[in-house]
Amino acid sequence: HAWINARLDRSSSWHYLSEALEADVLDINRGATREGIHLGAMAGTIDIFERCYPGLEIREGALWLNPSLPDELTTVAFRVDYLGHLLDIEIGHEVVTIESPASPSPPVHLQIAGERLIVSAGAKVVHPMPSRAPDERTRPRHVEG
Repeated sequence: HAWINARLDRSSSWHYLSEALEADVLDINRGATREGIHLGAMAGTIDIFERCYPGLEIREGALWLNPSLPDELTTVAFRVDYLGHLLDIEIGHEVVTIESPASPSPPVHLQIAGERLIVSAGAKVVHPMPSRAPDERTRPRHVEG
């Protein structure tokens, strides 16, 4: 339910995700957590943080990010190994930052919130997210490296 509601109703998505996390933290099944019964559910919650909320997918020869973080979550940060690039990705409500350490790997294609970018090894990309307000949709992006 958290995944399905991520694009439709972010606060509802967060509610369902929190419910899934609490089931293991509180061990509502009296010992099932210790026995590993909820391992699949916990993998699902991690998947929501790493793929669902960031909108992470590989499509059309590019790594796509189309973030939709719930208001309760200010930032998601993770590392992805994409075509030989270790990409450190940090996503917030206003900006996506991607850093790629220097390496001999060729440039990679990214698509962030609908904008296609080419990122070279050793580069840092700071990409503003479109505002949730309809009148503030375009802002310049900044690429270093």
